[in-house]
Amino acid sequence: MTHIYIVAFFLTFVFTFSLNVVNAQTCPIPIGSAITAPDTNAVYYVSEGCLKRPILNPNVFFSHFDSWKDVQSIDRSVLNKIPEHKLLFLPYGTKKNFNWGSLIKTVDDPNVYWISSLGNKHPIASEDVFNALGLNWSWIEDVIPDVVQVYTTSTMIFSTDSIPPSFVYKSITSPNVYEYLSRSEEGRPLARKFLNMKELSDFGYRLDRIPASNFFMPDFTYMEKNEEHDERRITDLKQLHTALELYYFDQDTPHYPIGRFMLGVNNATCLSLSKGFVNHAECSPENAVMTSVPSDPVPTKAYVYESSSDGYTYTVTFWLDYSTNKLEPGVNYLSPVGLSPARPHNGSAGGR
Repeated sequence: MTHIYIVAFFLTFVFTFSLNVVNAQTCPIPIGSAITAPDTNAVYYVSEGCLKRPILNPNVFFSHFDSWKDVQSIDRSVLNKIPEHKLLFLPYGTKKNFNWGSLIKTVDDPNVYWISSLGNKHPIASEDVFNALGLNWSWIEDVIPDVVQVYTTSTMIFSTDSIPPSFVYKSITSPNVYEYLSRSEEGRPLARKFLNMKELSDFGYRLDRIPASNFFMPDFTYMEKNEEHDERRITDLKQLHTALELYYFDQDTPHYPIGRFMLGVNNATCLSLSKGFVNHAECSPENAVMTSVPSDPVPTKAYVYESSSDGYTYTVTFWLDYSTNKLEPGVNYLSPVGLSPARPHNGSAGGR
């Protein structure tokens, strides 16, 4: 009798294993598809193993797909035959941009990463450090592993004494918001106080991700403004404007590089006539209109380039310490029509 039970168990295991393999290999819907049925408003993502995962909101949907037209309507009987994934949600995909201040993690890795102004990811060492930084657990967004790979890994945050440059926080006892920059030769923290929330939002910082903490306020000093930095910035932006015009008119269908980039770092250190912004490894000098794309002279600041979806126009957001040539202290903009203290309108900035 014991032998009969063993054989029966073995056959059941083999049948179940074979069924799963068949389901994965004979999935009626291509992996990576968005599906629905005529009698429901629910939309699902077909993941590896032919498992369906509900897409819980439009933001998640558009982090994987470009249009609702990408959703395939299938028969209810086919939808019902596709098993559900054990995680009843779909994490964000690579089409979503996680701005400065975002907190991301994958569902199968306990590491939580803080995204810096330069697009680097900083792992946070522990729960105690996370809490000491004044961060909120509800701010963490689940992403697919490919999203984590987009961002360059940088220093781990081991304590409040090892926060990275560009870490933003607000005082518990006042409405002031600060950006940590570095430490002086004497070891004193250097920071910049923002004039208003517009400065932060224009640079792409997430205003819903500002922790409140006084962890080193008593020792804080503030970075001096620097006229030489502004002179360098104006020179950089004028050269960049010329290079972008050369790129625009060299294309078969004139357009500017498409996408959003932190200029002069990571994957935007060269402007190639054939590829747009790329890193130095992909840069061919004979095909480059700008072999060394400039970055802001202050390591925690950035020239942030963003084009329209069709490349018809662009803006580069940059910082000035002083007013000069009709530009204002704080956030200013470069567009096809030149430098301006006001953000250009997307539809007309190109002036073409």
